[in-house]
Amino acid sequence: MNNTDDQLINKFMQANKREIADNGFSRRVMRRLPIQTKVFADILTFICIVVSGILFYVFDGASLIYESVMPVIRHSTDTFIENLNFQTLIPIVIVITYLGIQKAIALSE
Repeated sequence: MNNTDDQLINKFMQANKREIADNGFSRRVMRRLPIQTKVFADILTFICIVVSGILFYVFDGASLIYESVMPVIRHSTDTFIENLNFQTLIPIVIVITYLGIQKAIALSE
């Protein structure tokens, strides 16, 4: 469709626009909607959060996460240190410095 067609359609729609009176219909519909489903969903969400917290504490989730993540971090750190040389460190320092300066300028504005 070209611009002329769009203008004709828009003009036709504006000329034939009719407002339908609500007469409180929306309010009556909203009052009749079941509130029980929202309350049930909120209660179920709360119960799931509490049960998850209890299970996390009972099975010592913090140590499980620590024991799972630390070997990966150690291996990554060791690999980075073994392969570290001055040529790879320069771009990292430049990017971090640039981002820091950019953040400082944004905060000062």
